[in-house]
Amino acid sequence: MQELINEIRKLIEYAGDGGTVTKKSVKSLAIKTLDSNIFDLTDNLRKKRYRKIS
Repeated sequence: MQELINEIRKLIEYAGDGGTVTKKSVKSLAIKTLDSNIFDLTDNLRKKRYRKIS
């Protein structure tokens, strides 16, 4: 949970007073962890978004 709080604080600092946080800024600033990659994998499998790897 602390990792998530740190990422949110980073985005708030980046946006500044009255700023907005966009999806682009989240993608460029947030750190992807192994946990988040696993969530992406399971989400994509659930949505049947996969391709065969040779």
